[in-house]
Amino acid sequence: MHRNPEFQRNFWLEITPHRLIATPLIFGGFYYLILFFGEHGDQALLLTSLWMFILFSGLWGAYQTENALVTEIQNKTWPLQRLTSINPWSMTWGKLFGSTLFSWYVGLWSLGVFVFTLVLAPDIRLFPRPEYKWIMLSHGIVPAVVYAIGAVVGVQALGFLLGMWQLQKRNSKSKRRSGISLLLSFPLLLTVIISAFEPVKWSKAVQWYQWEFNEFWFGLTSLYLFLAWIITGIYMQMRRELQVSNPPWVWKAFLIFVLVYAMGFPQEKDIISLNGLNFWVARLLLGWGLMVAFTYAILFWERSDGVDIRRLFHLWRTHRIRAALCEIPRWLMASILAWATGVGLLALHALFGGTFLDQEGEVINLYGLVAAAMCFLMRDIALLLYFYFSDKPQRALGTAVVYWTVLYMLIPMLLGVVWMDTLNPLFLPDGSVNFAYAVVPPLLQAVLMWRATIRRWRTRFGALAV
Repeated sequence: MHRNPEFQRNFWLEITPHRLIATPLIFGGFYYLILFFGEHGDQALLLTSLWMFILFSGLWGAYQTENALVTEIQNKTWPLQRLTSINPWSMTWGKLFGSTLFSWYVGLWSLGVFVFTLVLAPDIRLFPRPEYKWIMLSHGIVPAVVYAIGAVVGVQALGFLLGMWQLQKRNSKSKRRSGISLLLSFPLLLTVIISAFEPVKWSKAVQWYQWEFNEFWFGLTSLYLFLAWIITGIYMQMRRELQVSNPPWVWKAFLIFVLVYAMGFPQEKDIISLNGLNFWVARLLLGWGLMVAFTYAILFWERSDGVDIRRLFHLWRTHRIRAALCEIPRWLMASILAWATGVGLLALHALFGGTFLDQEGEVINLYGLVAAAMCFLMRDIALLLYFYFSDKPQRALGTAVVYWTVLYMLIPMLLGVVWMDTLNPLFLPDGSVNFAYAVVPPLLQAVLMWRATIRRWRTRFGALAV
């Protein structure tokens, strides 16, 4: 840490003598009053100290990381930092943990009180019945602290990633602070922490594929696995900010990890009782849905204007294959995996059979549903690229969102009002109709939209030669 100039700079800015002295005095007096104020002061102190740690280190820390780069831009120091010799990894953790130093200083005082209370009163009860105990505390103090710290670092990292996304989307020179991370971090952090508050009597083993795991240890392992991926995402985005190319396999590895992780939760007995699908088909159906969702998410995250696509084609034409692979848009890799999982899903469904039922017990044509959804996905990608290839690409995402809202929400709702639901397959994936009616309309829309997009590309950038 002492060799990281970014961390050192944040240390001198955040940790001042006044803060070092005032923080323990203020919080010490506050916790002293809580301990001796009521009859159950030790229980109140335990809960209050934990939630104060979550509030200061978690929520306030997420707000600080979200606006770390915005503050640098407002102070006109970020362009100079980008020209320094600090490597992307040092810049990543230097800003992630350096910008939150004071929130950690405040939060760790509260976490220390939490641990100290547990050490002095190990048999403290937060539930009326003595046989109940927190899942979070059922394996000792150290795992509980590791769990709480991991959850807090996770929301801080998410805040930093969100801040980098906002910085990428803002095209004006005036950057302003944002508090979007608070809206996202609070329910997420609340869910992660409260899930560990369940009494041990209410806990159950986690079934993942054919294995069975302890609920707490599975949650703790999953938390740190996703934390590692979030920090990896920050590092990849920081490399882009510092004009360093990213290897294509990292994003692909993350998508495969999410696919394998999520497909392990559906169990055969649950799936058969719901709709009669083969359980591997149902697992792959979940994975396919996630890949489609990630494709849309990265379309929101990543810009792919004409300059980026031209650079990719130029690298490919000059046989710089390795550099070209680093420039491949992430939405393209996600859509390829969506197609692969979709084809595998339909192949398994044809092999194993089974029926797919909706909530009302009606049979859904899985082939038509998946094929129509993929055609709509390709149409939406072409629609977004069409606006990115315009004279004002900075408005592309907002314009595309307006069109998607009209196509997926407004028109189907209007059709429902005038009793014309039979036209829904023109605007939504529908598995309740025959295969041709489900697939042909979105396929024609995708073809026409891609023709218009390629035509606009040729008008602005010339022939589409690779």
